[in-house]
Amino acid sequence: TDKLAAFCHLAAMPEGPEVAKALQTFYDDAKGDALVVNKWFSMQAAADVPDVLSRVEKLMQHPDFTLRNPNRLRSVISVFAQNAAGFHQADGSGYAFLTRMVLEVDKLNPQVASSLARAFSTWPKLDEARRKSIKEQLSALQAKEADLSK
Repeated sequence: TDKLAAFCHLAAMPEGPEVAKALQTFYDDAKGDALVVNKWFSMQAAADVPDVLSRVEKLMQHPDFTLRNPNRLRSVISVFAQNAAGFHQADGSGYAFLTRMVLEVDKLNPQVASSLARAFSTWPKLDEARRKSIKEQLSALQAKEADLSK
């Protein structure tokens, strides 16, 4: 638990060579343990940093990440969607990212895609600009309705 707490703090630090090395060490120590690797992904997706979306996109390029593994997918994308500061960026980039992921994941696993889309359900509680941004993303999903699973 001490190691996990330290990792949580590392994930929230600005990127740099020392941080990258420490994150890699934690990953290497996992020795392929799926639960620990999922935690490695999720702690980074949950980090309270301004550039969390770019970090998430980078995590998705990792060799151990795949959209075909629901637990791995949730450890990154679902966790990001629960990251209030990252997901609810004023520019709407978190919403646009999630829309792209829902569309992509729907082709592989419609149930998981549906679960991801539920992150938009908080829209009534948000300020007007964010509500407008989410409505735009929901309209984009609706426009693709013919391509989505039923």
